[in-house]
Amino acid sequence: MALGRKTGGRKKGTPNKMKGAAPENLTFAARDTLVKMGIDPIESMARIAKQAEADGDRPLAMSGYKEIAKYWAPQLKAVEVTGAGGQALTLQVVTGVPK
Repeated sequence: MALGRKTGGRKKGTPNKMKGAAPENLTFAARDTLVKMGIDPIESMARIAKQAEADGDRPLAMSGYKEIAKYWAPQLKAVEVTGAGGQALTLQVVTGVPK
């Protein structure tokens, strides 16, 4: 047991080593640049998709709306349902109609 004092490991206050720029910092820098330029990528995608739909270019409109949908609602993941111990489930349908 350590008896209330630090034993081993890095010394208190040692900063983490950074290899290159942190990805989250790059994300914020890119976002800040777009804001300064007055660009909203999602709004731009919506405008292009709407114009494509008005022009009759349904594949481009669908592609644009599909991309925008990713930011509108979370994408659901497939879930496998199994019984105890990974065994198959038994499904019993009860209709309320006597035999």
